Amino acid sequence: MSRFRSIVRLQFAAFWIAIFLLLHSQAWATYPGQNGRIAFVGNFSGTWQVYTINPDGSDLFQVTNLPATELSPDSWFPNYSPDGQQIAFSHDMTGAVELYVINVDGTGLAQITHDEAENLFPQWSPDGTHILFSAQYIGDRFDFHRLATIRPDGSDRRSV
Repeated sequence: MSRFRSIVRLQFAAFWIAIFLLLHSQAWATYPGQNGRIAFVGNFSGTWQVYTINPDGSDLFQVTNLPATELSPDSWFPNYSPDGQQIAFSHDMTGAVELYVINVDGTGLAQITHDEAENLFPQWSPDGTHILFSAQYIGDRFDFHRLATIRPDGSDRRSV
């Protein structure tokens, strides 16, 4: 085998390893909010929680204080509101995966979905008035996803 082919195969393998590690990270992070901080899920206190941190790694802050969960930490999907004042995320503290909104200072935790779907991937609308998410319904014979929107206070839920 030529040296060129060996290098190409190593680069190909390194690329797919990097993709695998990126997709299977134990702590997913958001892009920095307007306040410049990054929201992510980490386990620094013995249970998985939402944290924020400055991009330079300073000023780690634990936003949530939630009970232990069976939900994989890479399924919380914390996401800043456009004004950087709230974070939406998924959690299963009620037994079902529901959406929650919390202020970045850790106050005002509110459950905004109340159903038996697995509510995942919260994404704020650009104006901050709605959250788009995926509701996965698991049935005996098949599963299906439905895109929906909801206001940050839990009102006005609509299927898209």
